[in-house]
Amino acid sequence: MDAVRPEGHRDAARVRPAVAGGDARSGPTSAGRALLAVDGGVPAHRGPWPVWPQPTEDDIAAVALVVRDGTWCSAARGRDVVQAFERDFAALHAPGSDAAPTPFDAEGAPVDAVAVTSGTSALIVALAAVGVGPGNEVVVPPYTFIATASACLFLGAVPVFADVDPGTLCLDPAAAAAAITPRTKAVVPVHFAGCPADMSALADLCHERGLALIEDACQAPGAAWAGRPVGTWGNFGCFSFQESKNLSAGEGGAVTGRGTGIETVWSLHNVGRTRGGAWYGHARIGQNLRLTGLQAALLRSQLRRFPAQAARRAAAASHLGALLERVPGIEPLLPPAGVTAHAWHLLPFRYDPAAFGGRCRGDFLKALLAEGVPASSGYTLLSDNVALRERAGANAALVGAAQPAAGPVPVAAAAAENGCWLPQNLLLAEEEDVASIAAAIEKISRAWG
Repeated sequence: MDAVRPEGHRDAARVRPAVAGGDARSGPTSAGRALLAVDGGVPAHRGPWPVWPQPTEDDIAAVALVVRDGTWCSAARGRDVVQAFERDFAALHAPGSDAAPTPFDAEGAPVDAVAVTSGTSALIVALAAVGVGPGNEVVVPPYTFIATASACLFLGAVPVFADVDPGTLCLDPAAAAAAITPRTKAVVPVHFAGCPADMSALADLCHERGLALIEDACQAPGAAWAGRPVGTWGNFGCFSFQESKNLSAGEGGAVTGRGTGIETVWSLHNVGRTRGGAWYGHARIGQNLRLTGLQAALLRSQLRRFPAQAARRAAAASHLGALLERVPGIEPLLPPAGVTAHAWHLLPFRYDPAAFGGRCRGDFLKALLAEGVPASSGYTLLSDNVALRERAGANAALVGAAQPAAGPVPVAAAAAENGCWLPQNLLLAEEEDVASIAAAIEKISRAWG
């Protein structure tokens, strides 16, 4: 999943949130409503939001050490730095004694990780490792970044879209079950916004049907469902370290897994080599999808402060979510009971135009930006994407199959129409600044409602 692109810039003026009746500069409007900033009033928030990424001197020193050592390539001496990051990242997602069981890990095998070039390449090698290819179908949600669907297209397979759960906008297990056909090879739930999908139900479904389970955890490092970290419920977990992500190296990714499966991933990402094998020994056809030592050093440095940042995002999301629940027409997506750790890459919420005088989402986002709060309209519906449909049809035709008919996805369609996202860097702000987000939305509600 790619970067969040707020509809506006990250800087806005900082003052105390406006109160009913306005102030000397904004002036009151009818019924004591403060004049909106988009109409010339004073913004509810002024000043910059926390930047992202947040480089530190430790980051610079870690990368400089690798630069000076010349250990840049992970196929040569640079593999030491990359391997160290892979161990650290795997440890972050190692299930503890309180983790819920999964039928994909009956023996409790240790988790390993392979660092790759992007979240997209993580999905491709994970799907390839479970044998996805021409003639296969892969069940995916339609409300996600295009890579979730395009990864299987690169392998000659076809994505089949199943609707999402209204409470999380993650893949709905019942919808996924209904989308399975004799051609289905794998199911790819997406942990949208950092919130885990219902992995208990999805793991049972895939195991019972003999399907591979690949978790798209690109937005969810450190998240967990029922005490078990994401990326450990199925065959593989796929992560992204693109610049907007909560753990960033500009670009990059990782695959988590166990046993012979993760060894296959390692071979596929390293031009078909095997660990400990000859330099020119290629046991299978693979690609060069290796992370560099420079990126690994940067990620290892950031891992040290990742737990504190995650805790800060979680606290801010809890506080802000409670405030937003009080605003008519705003429905924040708060984690259901099964979520034991949420990564909060985004704080998504539903916008109901009817509660805002019929004003469309675009008008709302412009007004919110004018109040000093950058937000995004989020994903478009992948099941409507012409390029995906054409490539899927071509892949199906190559094996003499009909392209699967698109089923209804009403929940995803509603999210694409009226969903809004707040990016994770806003959740790293001071408490009064986080509260000003709710104050800005409430100010718009009073003016338009």
